[in-house]
Amino acid sequence: MTGRRLRGDRHQLAHAWHMLVLQQMARVGLTPTEQRIALELLRVRSNAEIGLALGMAERTVKGYLYRMTQKTNTHNRIGLALALLQVDLDRVQEES
Repeated sequence: MTGRRLRGDRHQLAHAWHMLVLQQMARVGLTPTEQRIALELLRVRSNAEIGLALGMAERTVKGYLYRMTQKTNTHNRIGLALALLQVDLDRVQEES
């Protein structure tokens, strides 16, 4: 297998995973802004880094994260990240 082929496969896998995570975010009822924050959270960024990346205050990010934990019935950012990464692989196979 060539290097170009491997890069293409990795890109396709990353794209597919990204789409699955977005579907999970929609399932739990995250708004578009919350989804952008969640993607930054999944990149293991701090509240300050998320705020800087999205052009909002760190305190605003904290507020969004709090509401997101309420929606997902989690208690912290780790629980939130795990809830967002919970993808039902059986359902994915059925939809394919």
